[in-house]
Amino acid sequence: MTPIEFEAWAVAQNLSPAGRAVVERIRTSPPSRRVNSSGGNVSGTFSSSKMGVTIQFESHTLELPLIHLLEYDDDVLEYYDQPEAIPFSYTRPDGRKIGFNSVPDFFVLKRHWAGWIEAKPSSKLEEICLKAPARISKDRDGRWTCPPAVTYAKPLGLDFVLVTDNDVNPTLAGNLELLSRYRSEKCASALILQAQCLVGDHPGIALRDLMDVLECAREDMFRLIATQCLYVDLFSHRLSHTQDAQVFVSVRQARSWTSSATPLPGINLIRVEPGNMIEWNGTKHRIVNAHNGLVSLEALDGSIQEIREDAFSGLVVKGRIKPISSEPSPAPSSQAKLLKNLSPTDLERITARQKILSGEIKAKLAPSTLYRWKAAQRESAMTHGSSALGLAGKQHLRGNRKKKLPAYLYEEMQNFIKDHFETLTAKSAHAVYLLFRNHCIEKGIKPPSDPTFRAAIKVRSGHNQKKSREGHRGAYATKEFSYDTLDLSSRHGDAPFHIGHVDHTEIDLEAVDEETGQCLGRAWLTVLIDAYSRRVLAFVLTFDPPSYRSCMLVIRHCVARHGRIPKFIVLDGGPEFKSGYFEGLLAMMECHKKVRPPAQPRFGAVLERLFGTTTTQFFHNLRGNTKLTKRSRTVTKQTDPKRLAVWTLRELFCRLEEYFFNVYDCLSHTTLLRSPREAFVAGMKEGASRGFVQRQLIPYDEGFRILTLPGAPRGSCKVHPTKGVQVGYVRYWNDLFRGAEAHGKKISVRYDPLDLSTAYAYVKTQWVLCRSWDWSITTGTSEKELRLASIAYRQRLGEHAKSRTLNMNKLGAFLKETSDHEVLLQRRRDRALAGVLEEADTMIQILPVEAPSSEASVVSSMNAPVDSSDRNSAPETPPARPFIEPYEEL
Repeated sequence: MTPIEFEAWAVAQNLSPAGRAVVERIRTSPPSRRVNSSGGNVSGTFSSSKMGVTIQFESHTLELPLIHLLEYDDDVLEYYDQPEAIPFSYTRPDGRKIGFNSVPDFFVLKRHWAGWIEAKPSSKLEEICLKAPARISKDRDGRWTCPPAVTYAKPLGLDFVLVTDNDVNPTLAGNLELLSRYRSEKCASALILQAQCLVGDHPGIALRDLMDVLECAREDMFRLIATQCLYVDLFSHRLSHTQDAQVFVSVRQARSWTSSATPLPGINLIRVEPGNMIEWNGTKHRIVNAHNGLVSLEALDGSIQEIREDAFSGLVVKGRIKPISSEPSPAPSSQAKLLKNLSPTDLERITARQKILSGEIKAKLAPSTLYRWKAAQRESAMTHGSSALGLAGKQHLRGNRKKKLPAYLYEEMQNFIKDHFETLTAKSAHAVYLLFRNHCIEKGIKPPSDPTFRAAIKVRSGHNQKKSREGHRGAYATKEFSYDTLDLSSRHGDAPFHIGHVDHTEIDLEAVDEETGQCLGRAWLTVLIDAYSRRVLAFVLTFDPPSYRSCMLVIRHCVARHGRIPKFIVLDGGPEFKSGYFEGLLAMMECHKKVRPPAQPRFGAVLERLFGTTTTQFFHNLRGNTKLTKRSRTVTKQTDPKRLAVWTLRELFCRLEEYFFNVYDCLSHTTLLRSPREAFVAGMKEGASRGFVQRQLIPYDEGFRILTLPGAPRGSCKVHPTKGVQVGYVRYWNDLFRGAEAHGKKISVRYDPLDLSTAYAYVKTQWVLCRSWDWSITTGTSEKELRLASIAYRQRLGEHAKSRTLNMNKLGAFLKETSDHEVLLQRRRDRALAGVLEEADTMIQILPVEAPSSEASVVSSMNAPVDSSDRNSAPETPPARPFIEPYEEL
């Protein structure tokens, strides 16, 4: 809201002066805290178009759907994440007074309401209510409320609301997200009239059938629904599932049709499970067994007949076998219990004994045995309603399952295991047994044997026991998988470019310098992978540890290859992903960030598996790999990977690209049951028709490359009329700085961290190219090399460094004559990275460009004019390179 609109809203709300001051303070203040991932929650940021900023969330199953509801609700004017803390005070049941400050999740301004919103799972609220009912309780309507917060908010004219997982509808949130891109688009009047007439005659028609009759695309239907020309219950049906979504002309028609509609008759399904009844040619049979491709059927007279499963299916299709769903069983509970306890061996025994009794199999058995079997059949038919169950025998009841130890001794042993074995000391089982044995002797109790004690430990084994001995990280491998049911989409997205994963790993290979052959160490691999298709979207090889520079390059390469980036990017908690530069870059491209919990690699299993596959299939098969260094004692002078290294970073990048896009991309994936390329192509086609693939393309031009550069540390630089602008130790100049208009003004400046000789400044509504005053020194010099040089220079000065001012002239002279190992090594690494980027640009130029369709819109905000008069003309597109066999060098 503008200041005038806010003034009118505040007057209409009749806020008190104190309440108005609180609202103004929240609107003008940044978030009071930064959310993080701890335990099992997935935090992140949502790039809000309504607010123009990123909104933080601490839970992608509760707070993220709530953000979608706030984002696309027309009644919500503004909403802010992590507002200032509010005071809580209440009295505990024991009479102790409690007071503290708490930060709510959101502060929301609606047209006729304003207040705080706290989102918590209902299970968490129940725990708090049991401990402190004065803090959390339920009102008369059964809704959760927080009396201390409400008491604080009411005098201010505001409110405080608790939202639980029962209040957030993920289906509605997903539908609103899908329709958001069509709300501002107009529909053809002819299509509106035709669709409303058809739906008026056929209320409740499926969305897919409506599209087939009108012969229109899904985008047209989504526009009609988004502009309220047609009605779909967005609370109950996902629009992506067009076969389930029912369409009406209005809400009134939907309500009247629902109340008058008669329920459809149910479909009787035949479940081939023991105990189910069927009708075959008018005769009732019971399914006794289904094993090894055969189905055993028992008639009412007790006779058994076996038919093949394919023949059984054919009879079902022809209608000769029908289900009997209403047939009561004489004793359904006992019969179900017996069937549940029968093993496959018992079922095979039933079938074999039936064949013996019917004479199909001849066996030499005593007459008393046959008589006993027939008696068991008659008794089972009367007791359980199935004569076949009597032939199962009682072998499963053999053995004495009662505990042989006295109850007090068994309980003593369990407590001893808990107090001495399940501890972080992690004593051995034998040592704990000896302690327990002495403990029993001291008390005059006969101790159990060592095998009995170990068996008791084994019974208690599992995640909780491992966690008690090794901590939560050591027991992570035994932790059960958790499946979220409130997520807006499937675990890995609904289409390509829906969810992507970015992470880094240090490769198991030593690389060398192109010119000198000196070993430069192990490079870092940064990969962006599509979670839906498992396809590698972009990758970067650098010698620098993970930093914002790696993130910048992988985002650039993804846009250069595909013209887009994923809508959600899943990251770990690395500092390079928490930088304001990276979050601003994602927000600029309307990309949302998710941060997975620390030390829980299952959340990034898609990318972790790729790293493992690439290491074993690619890096471990190249000369100079470091596989042997995992057993450091076996490394000798002849087998040292540093002495065997032959791969340069440029050559390694080319080979790795061939592997990712021509080998791994074409191999069948065991989870997808097809190759990532096939899954990607099919997903793009299906996702585009379902409205999940973004139609917005990002042009890889000069404007995009400028906006992906980092800005000055302080955000802006002050223009000096004769010296230009200064970023760090480097000064930059452009002729537009001479004018009096620019003198003393603060302007936005972006610089290239890999080449400090150039920068860009936003002057007179355009980005202009700026040159460094020390062009000869900064050309090819990276930000990291300059930082290492400054550290080395100050170390050389020693105690005198504090009294001397460091400038670019001194650093330039030091860079020319330096022999510092780290600076020289970084220079060689930067030179290798420059070769990789040059090779990547060459490959990107020969890629086929995906031209946006007439309906697709292009991000125009990135097309700011650029003064490129000092730039050389772009080289001609080189011819396509021949395919290189990735394993040719092996």
